Amino acid sequence: MRHVDELRVFLRLCDSLSFRRTSETEHVSASTLTRLVQRLERDAGEQLIERGPRGVAITQAGLSFAEFAATTVSAWEAHQSGQGPRPAMFGHIKMHTTPTAAALLVPDLIRVLVLRHPDLAIDLETGDAVSALPRILEGSSDIAIVPVPDHVPEGLAIKPLTTTPVVFAAIAELMEAPIARRRYLLPAAGLARERVNAWFRDLGVVPDIIAAPASHEAVLSLARAGRGVAALPELVITAAPSPHLVVEHPQTALPDLTIALCARQTTLARPAVAALWAQS
Repeated sequence: MRHVDELRVFLRLCDSLSFRRTSETEHVSASTLTRLVQRLERDAGEQLIERGPRGVAITQAGLSFAEFAATTVSAWEAHQSGQGPRPAMFGHIKMHTTPTAAALLVPDLIRVLVLRHPDLAIDLETGDAVSALPRILEGSSDIAIVPVPDHVPEGLAIKPLTTTPVVFAAIAELMEAPIARRRYLLPAAGLARERVNAWFRDLGVVPDIIAAPASHEAVLSLARAGRGVAALPELVITAAPSPHLVVEHPQTALPDLTIALCARQTTLARPAVAALWAQS
């Protein structure tokens, strides 16, 4: 049915918030897509989509119309298949995580979602933890798994998933040296580095830092090679067990890191992102 097909395209647009991407995935021209939205807005009697210099946004009326569209598409597909109704979920989610989070947290987070909604595309990009929040704020990622900062920027939503202590790890002979005489491998930046820096200051120790890679995983690799004593979240070691490394929890403990889902509050209005958020 043409009406149902148009509603499907509208749902794709609501999820992608991109006329260009929706045109490409639905194989319609930009002008055709624009006319489709205008026709739906005339039928609804309200503005459903706003286009501005900062991109595409769904109006409150558009969110209500999207719920109607999803219900209608689901009912039509159920009628065609002879089965009971099932929720219709389309779209594309851009997700940013560290390699550690991709290995330990993402599979359980998305498993049920992808089984229920096979048409939902999840683009998983891995990188260092420091770049996650900027990617969310600039809109290049829809959702991310991040260490929760001490001060959460305005407009962001946070949903905790787990916690992890910050520990020291090295081959046994390197751990025998006193704290002030060790050679350290620290992440270049980020919350774990800030916590470790504060810990050293409280001890009155100026650490001998021999390397500061961008990612926690790179810090762990250097520690495995015997390059120095690594300071990093214990979750990183859990994801890549290293039996020959000694793991030390400092007597004066560093504050745990809270690992959480993060998204802009406006992005959570998109049905696909909201569905992923609800799985956690």
